Formats: sequence, C-alpha cells, structure tokens
Amino acid sequence: MVGVALAPLRLHRALSFKARLLGLHARPRLSPEQGLWLYPCRAVHTFGLAYDIDVVFLDAGLRVLKVHASLGPARMVFCLRASSVVELHGGYCMGNPYYSNAIRQALVE
Repeated sequence: MVGVALAPLRLHRALSFKARLLGLHARPRLSPEQGLWLYPCRAVHTFGLAYDIDVVFLDAGLRVLKVHASLGPARMVFCLRASSVVELHGGYCMGNPYYSNAIRQALVE
C-alpha cells in the first residue's frame, strides 16, 4: 500500500471480566480501522460470530507473539505466553504490513 494513507487504528478496551466475556458479541461488526483489546487474555473464540477476524496475541511489552489471520467462525485459539489479545477486522494484518506499530500506537494513546 505504498502512497496510501491508512486511517489510524482505534481499539476499544475490554478490561473488565464482563467486557472480556462478551467481547465482540456485545459490539457491532468491526469496521476496517477498529479493533478490540482484551486484557488480560490468553484465548479467544469465534463461536457465534458470523465473520472472520484477525487475532493478535501480545506479551506484556505489547510485542506480537502470534497472529491468526482471518480466523473464521466457530474457532478457538490461544497463546499461553500472551498477556493480552487484539481482535481486528478480518484481513487487517494482511493489508497493513505495519499492523504491530498501529496496535502499539493505538494502545498508548
């Protein structure tokens, strides 16, 4: 995407137990520049979702540990070393080679 300015990533924060439990099920479908940060979190599922999401597992320093791109409905993924997870619009990571920088920037704002 050379020469194309991407909209800044906006992350909603799911910090309480209830917010993490409900996750994306409690929100409208993500737009391409939105995501959900779940902290603390080591596993997510897509049961009940009707669309793909990108799942990015982060360590305590907000470094990417693992990525599941375009994770389809009715799936479960985990990373035991993770301290948090970012759920993004399906295809975001593939379409944005600097997704890890976008995530860090969105979390420090």
